[in-house]
Amino acid sequence: IRSYHAHIYFRDSSEREHALQLREWIDQRFSVQLGRVHNTTVGPHTAPMYQVAFAPELFHDLPHLPCGDRIRNDVACSARDSRPS
Repeated sequence: IRSYHAHIYFRDSSEREHALQLREWIDQRFSVQLGRVHNTTVGPHTAPMYQVAFAPELFHDLPHLPCGDRIRNDVACSARDSRPS
């Protein structure tokens, strides 16, 4: 696995605010690539979102952030390998 990416989704203004807080928190603490914030649906995604791309070394830290009371947003995480798409 070369890298991972997670999509952080939001459906209303409260979830959007939490998603943006999470985005800032991640940016301040981890070496990741943050995608733009999409305030409308894009591609196959059924809710507004942004993407976070990160190295395999961070897998055990980043995907678990939404657990507990910290964040209430839906998250989808996918791996990228070295095979051509």
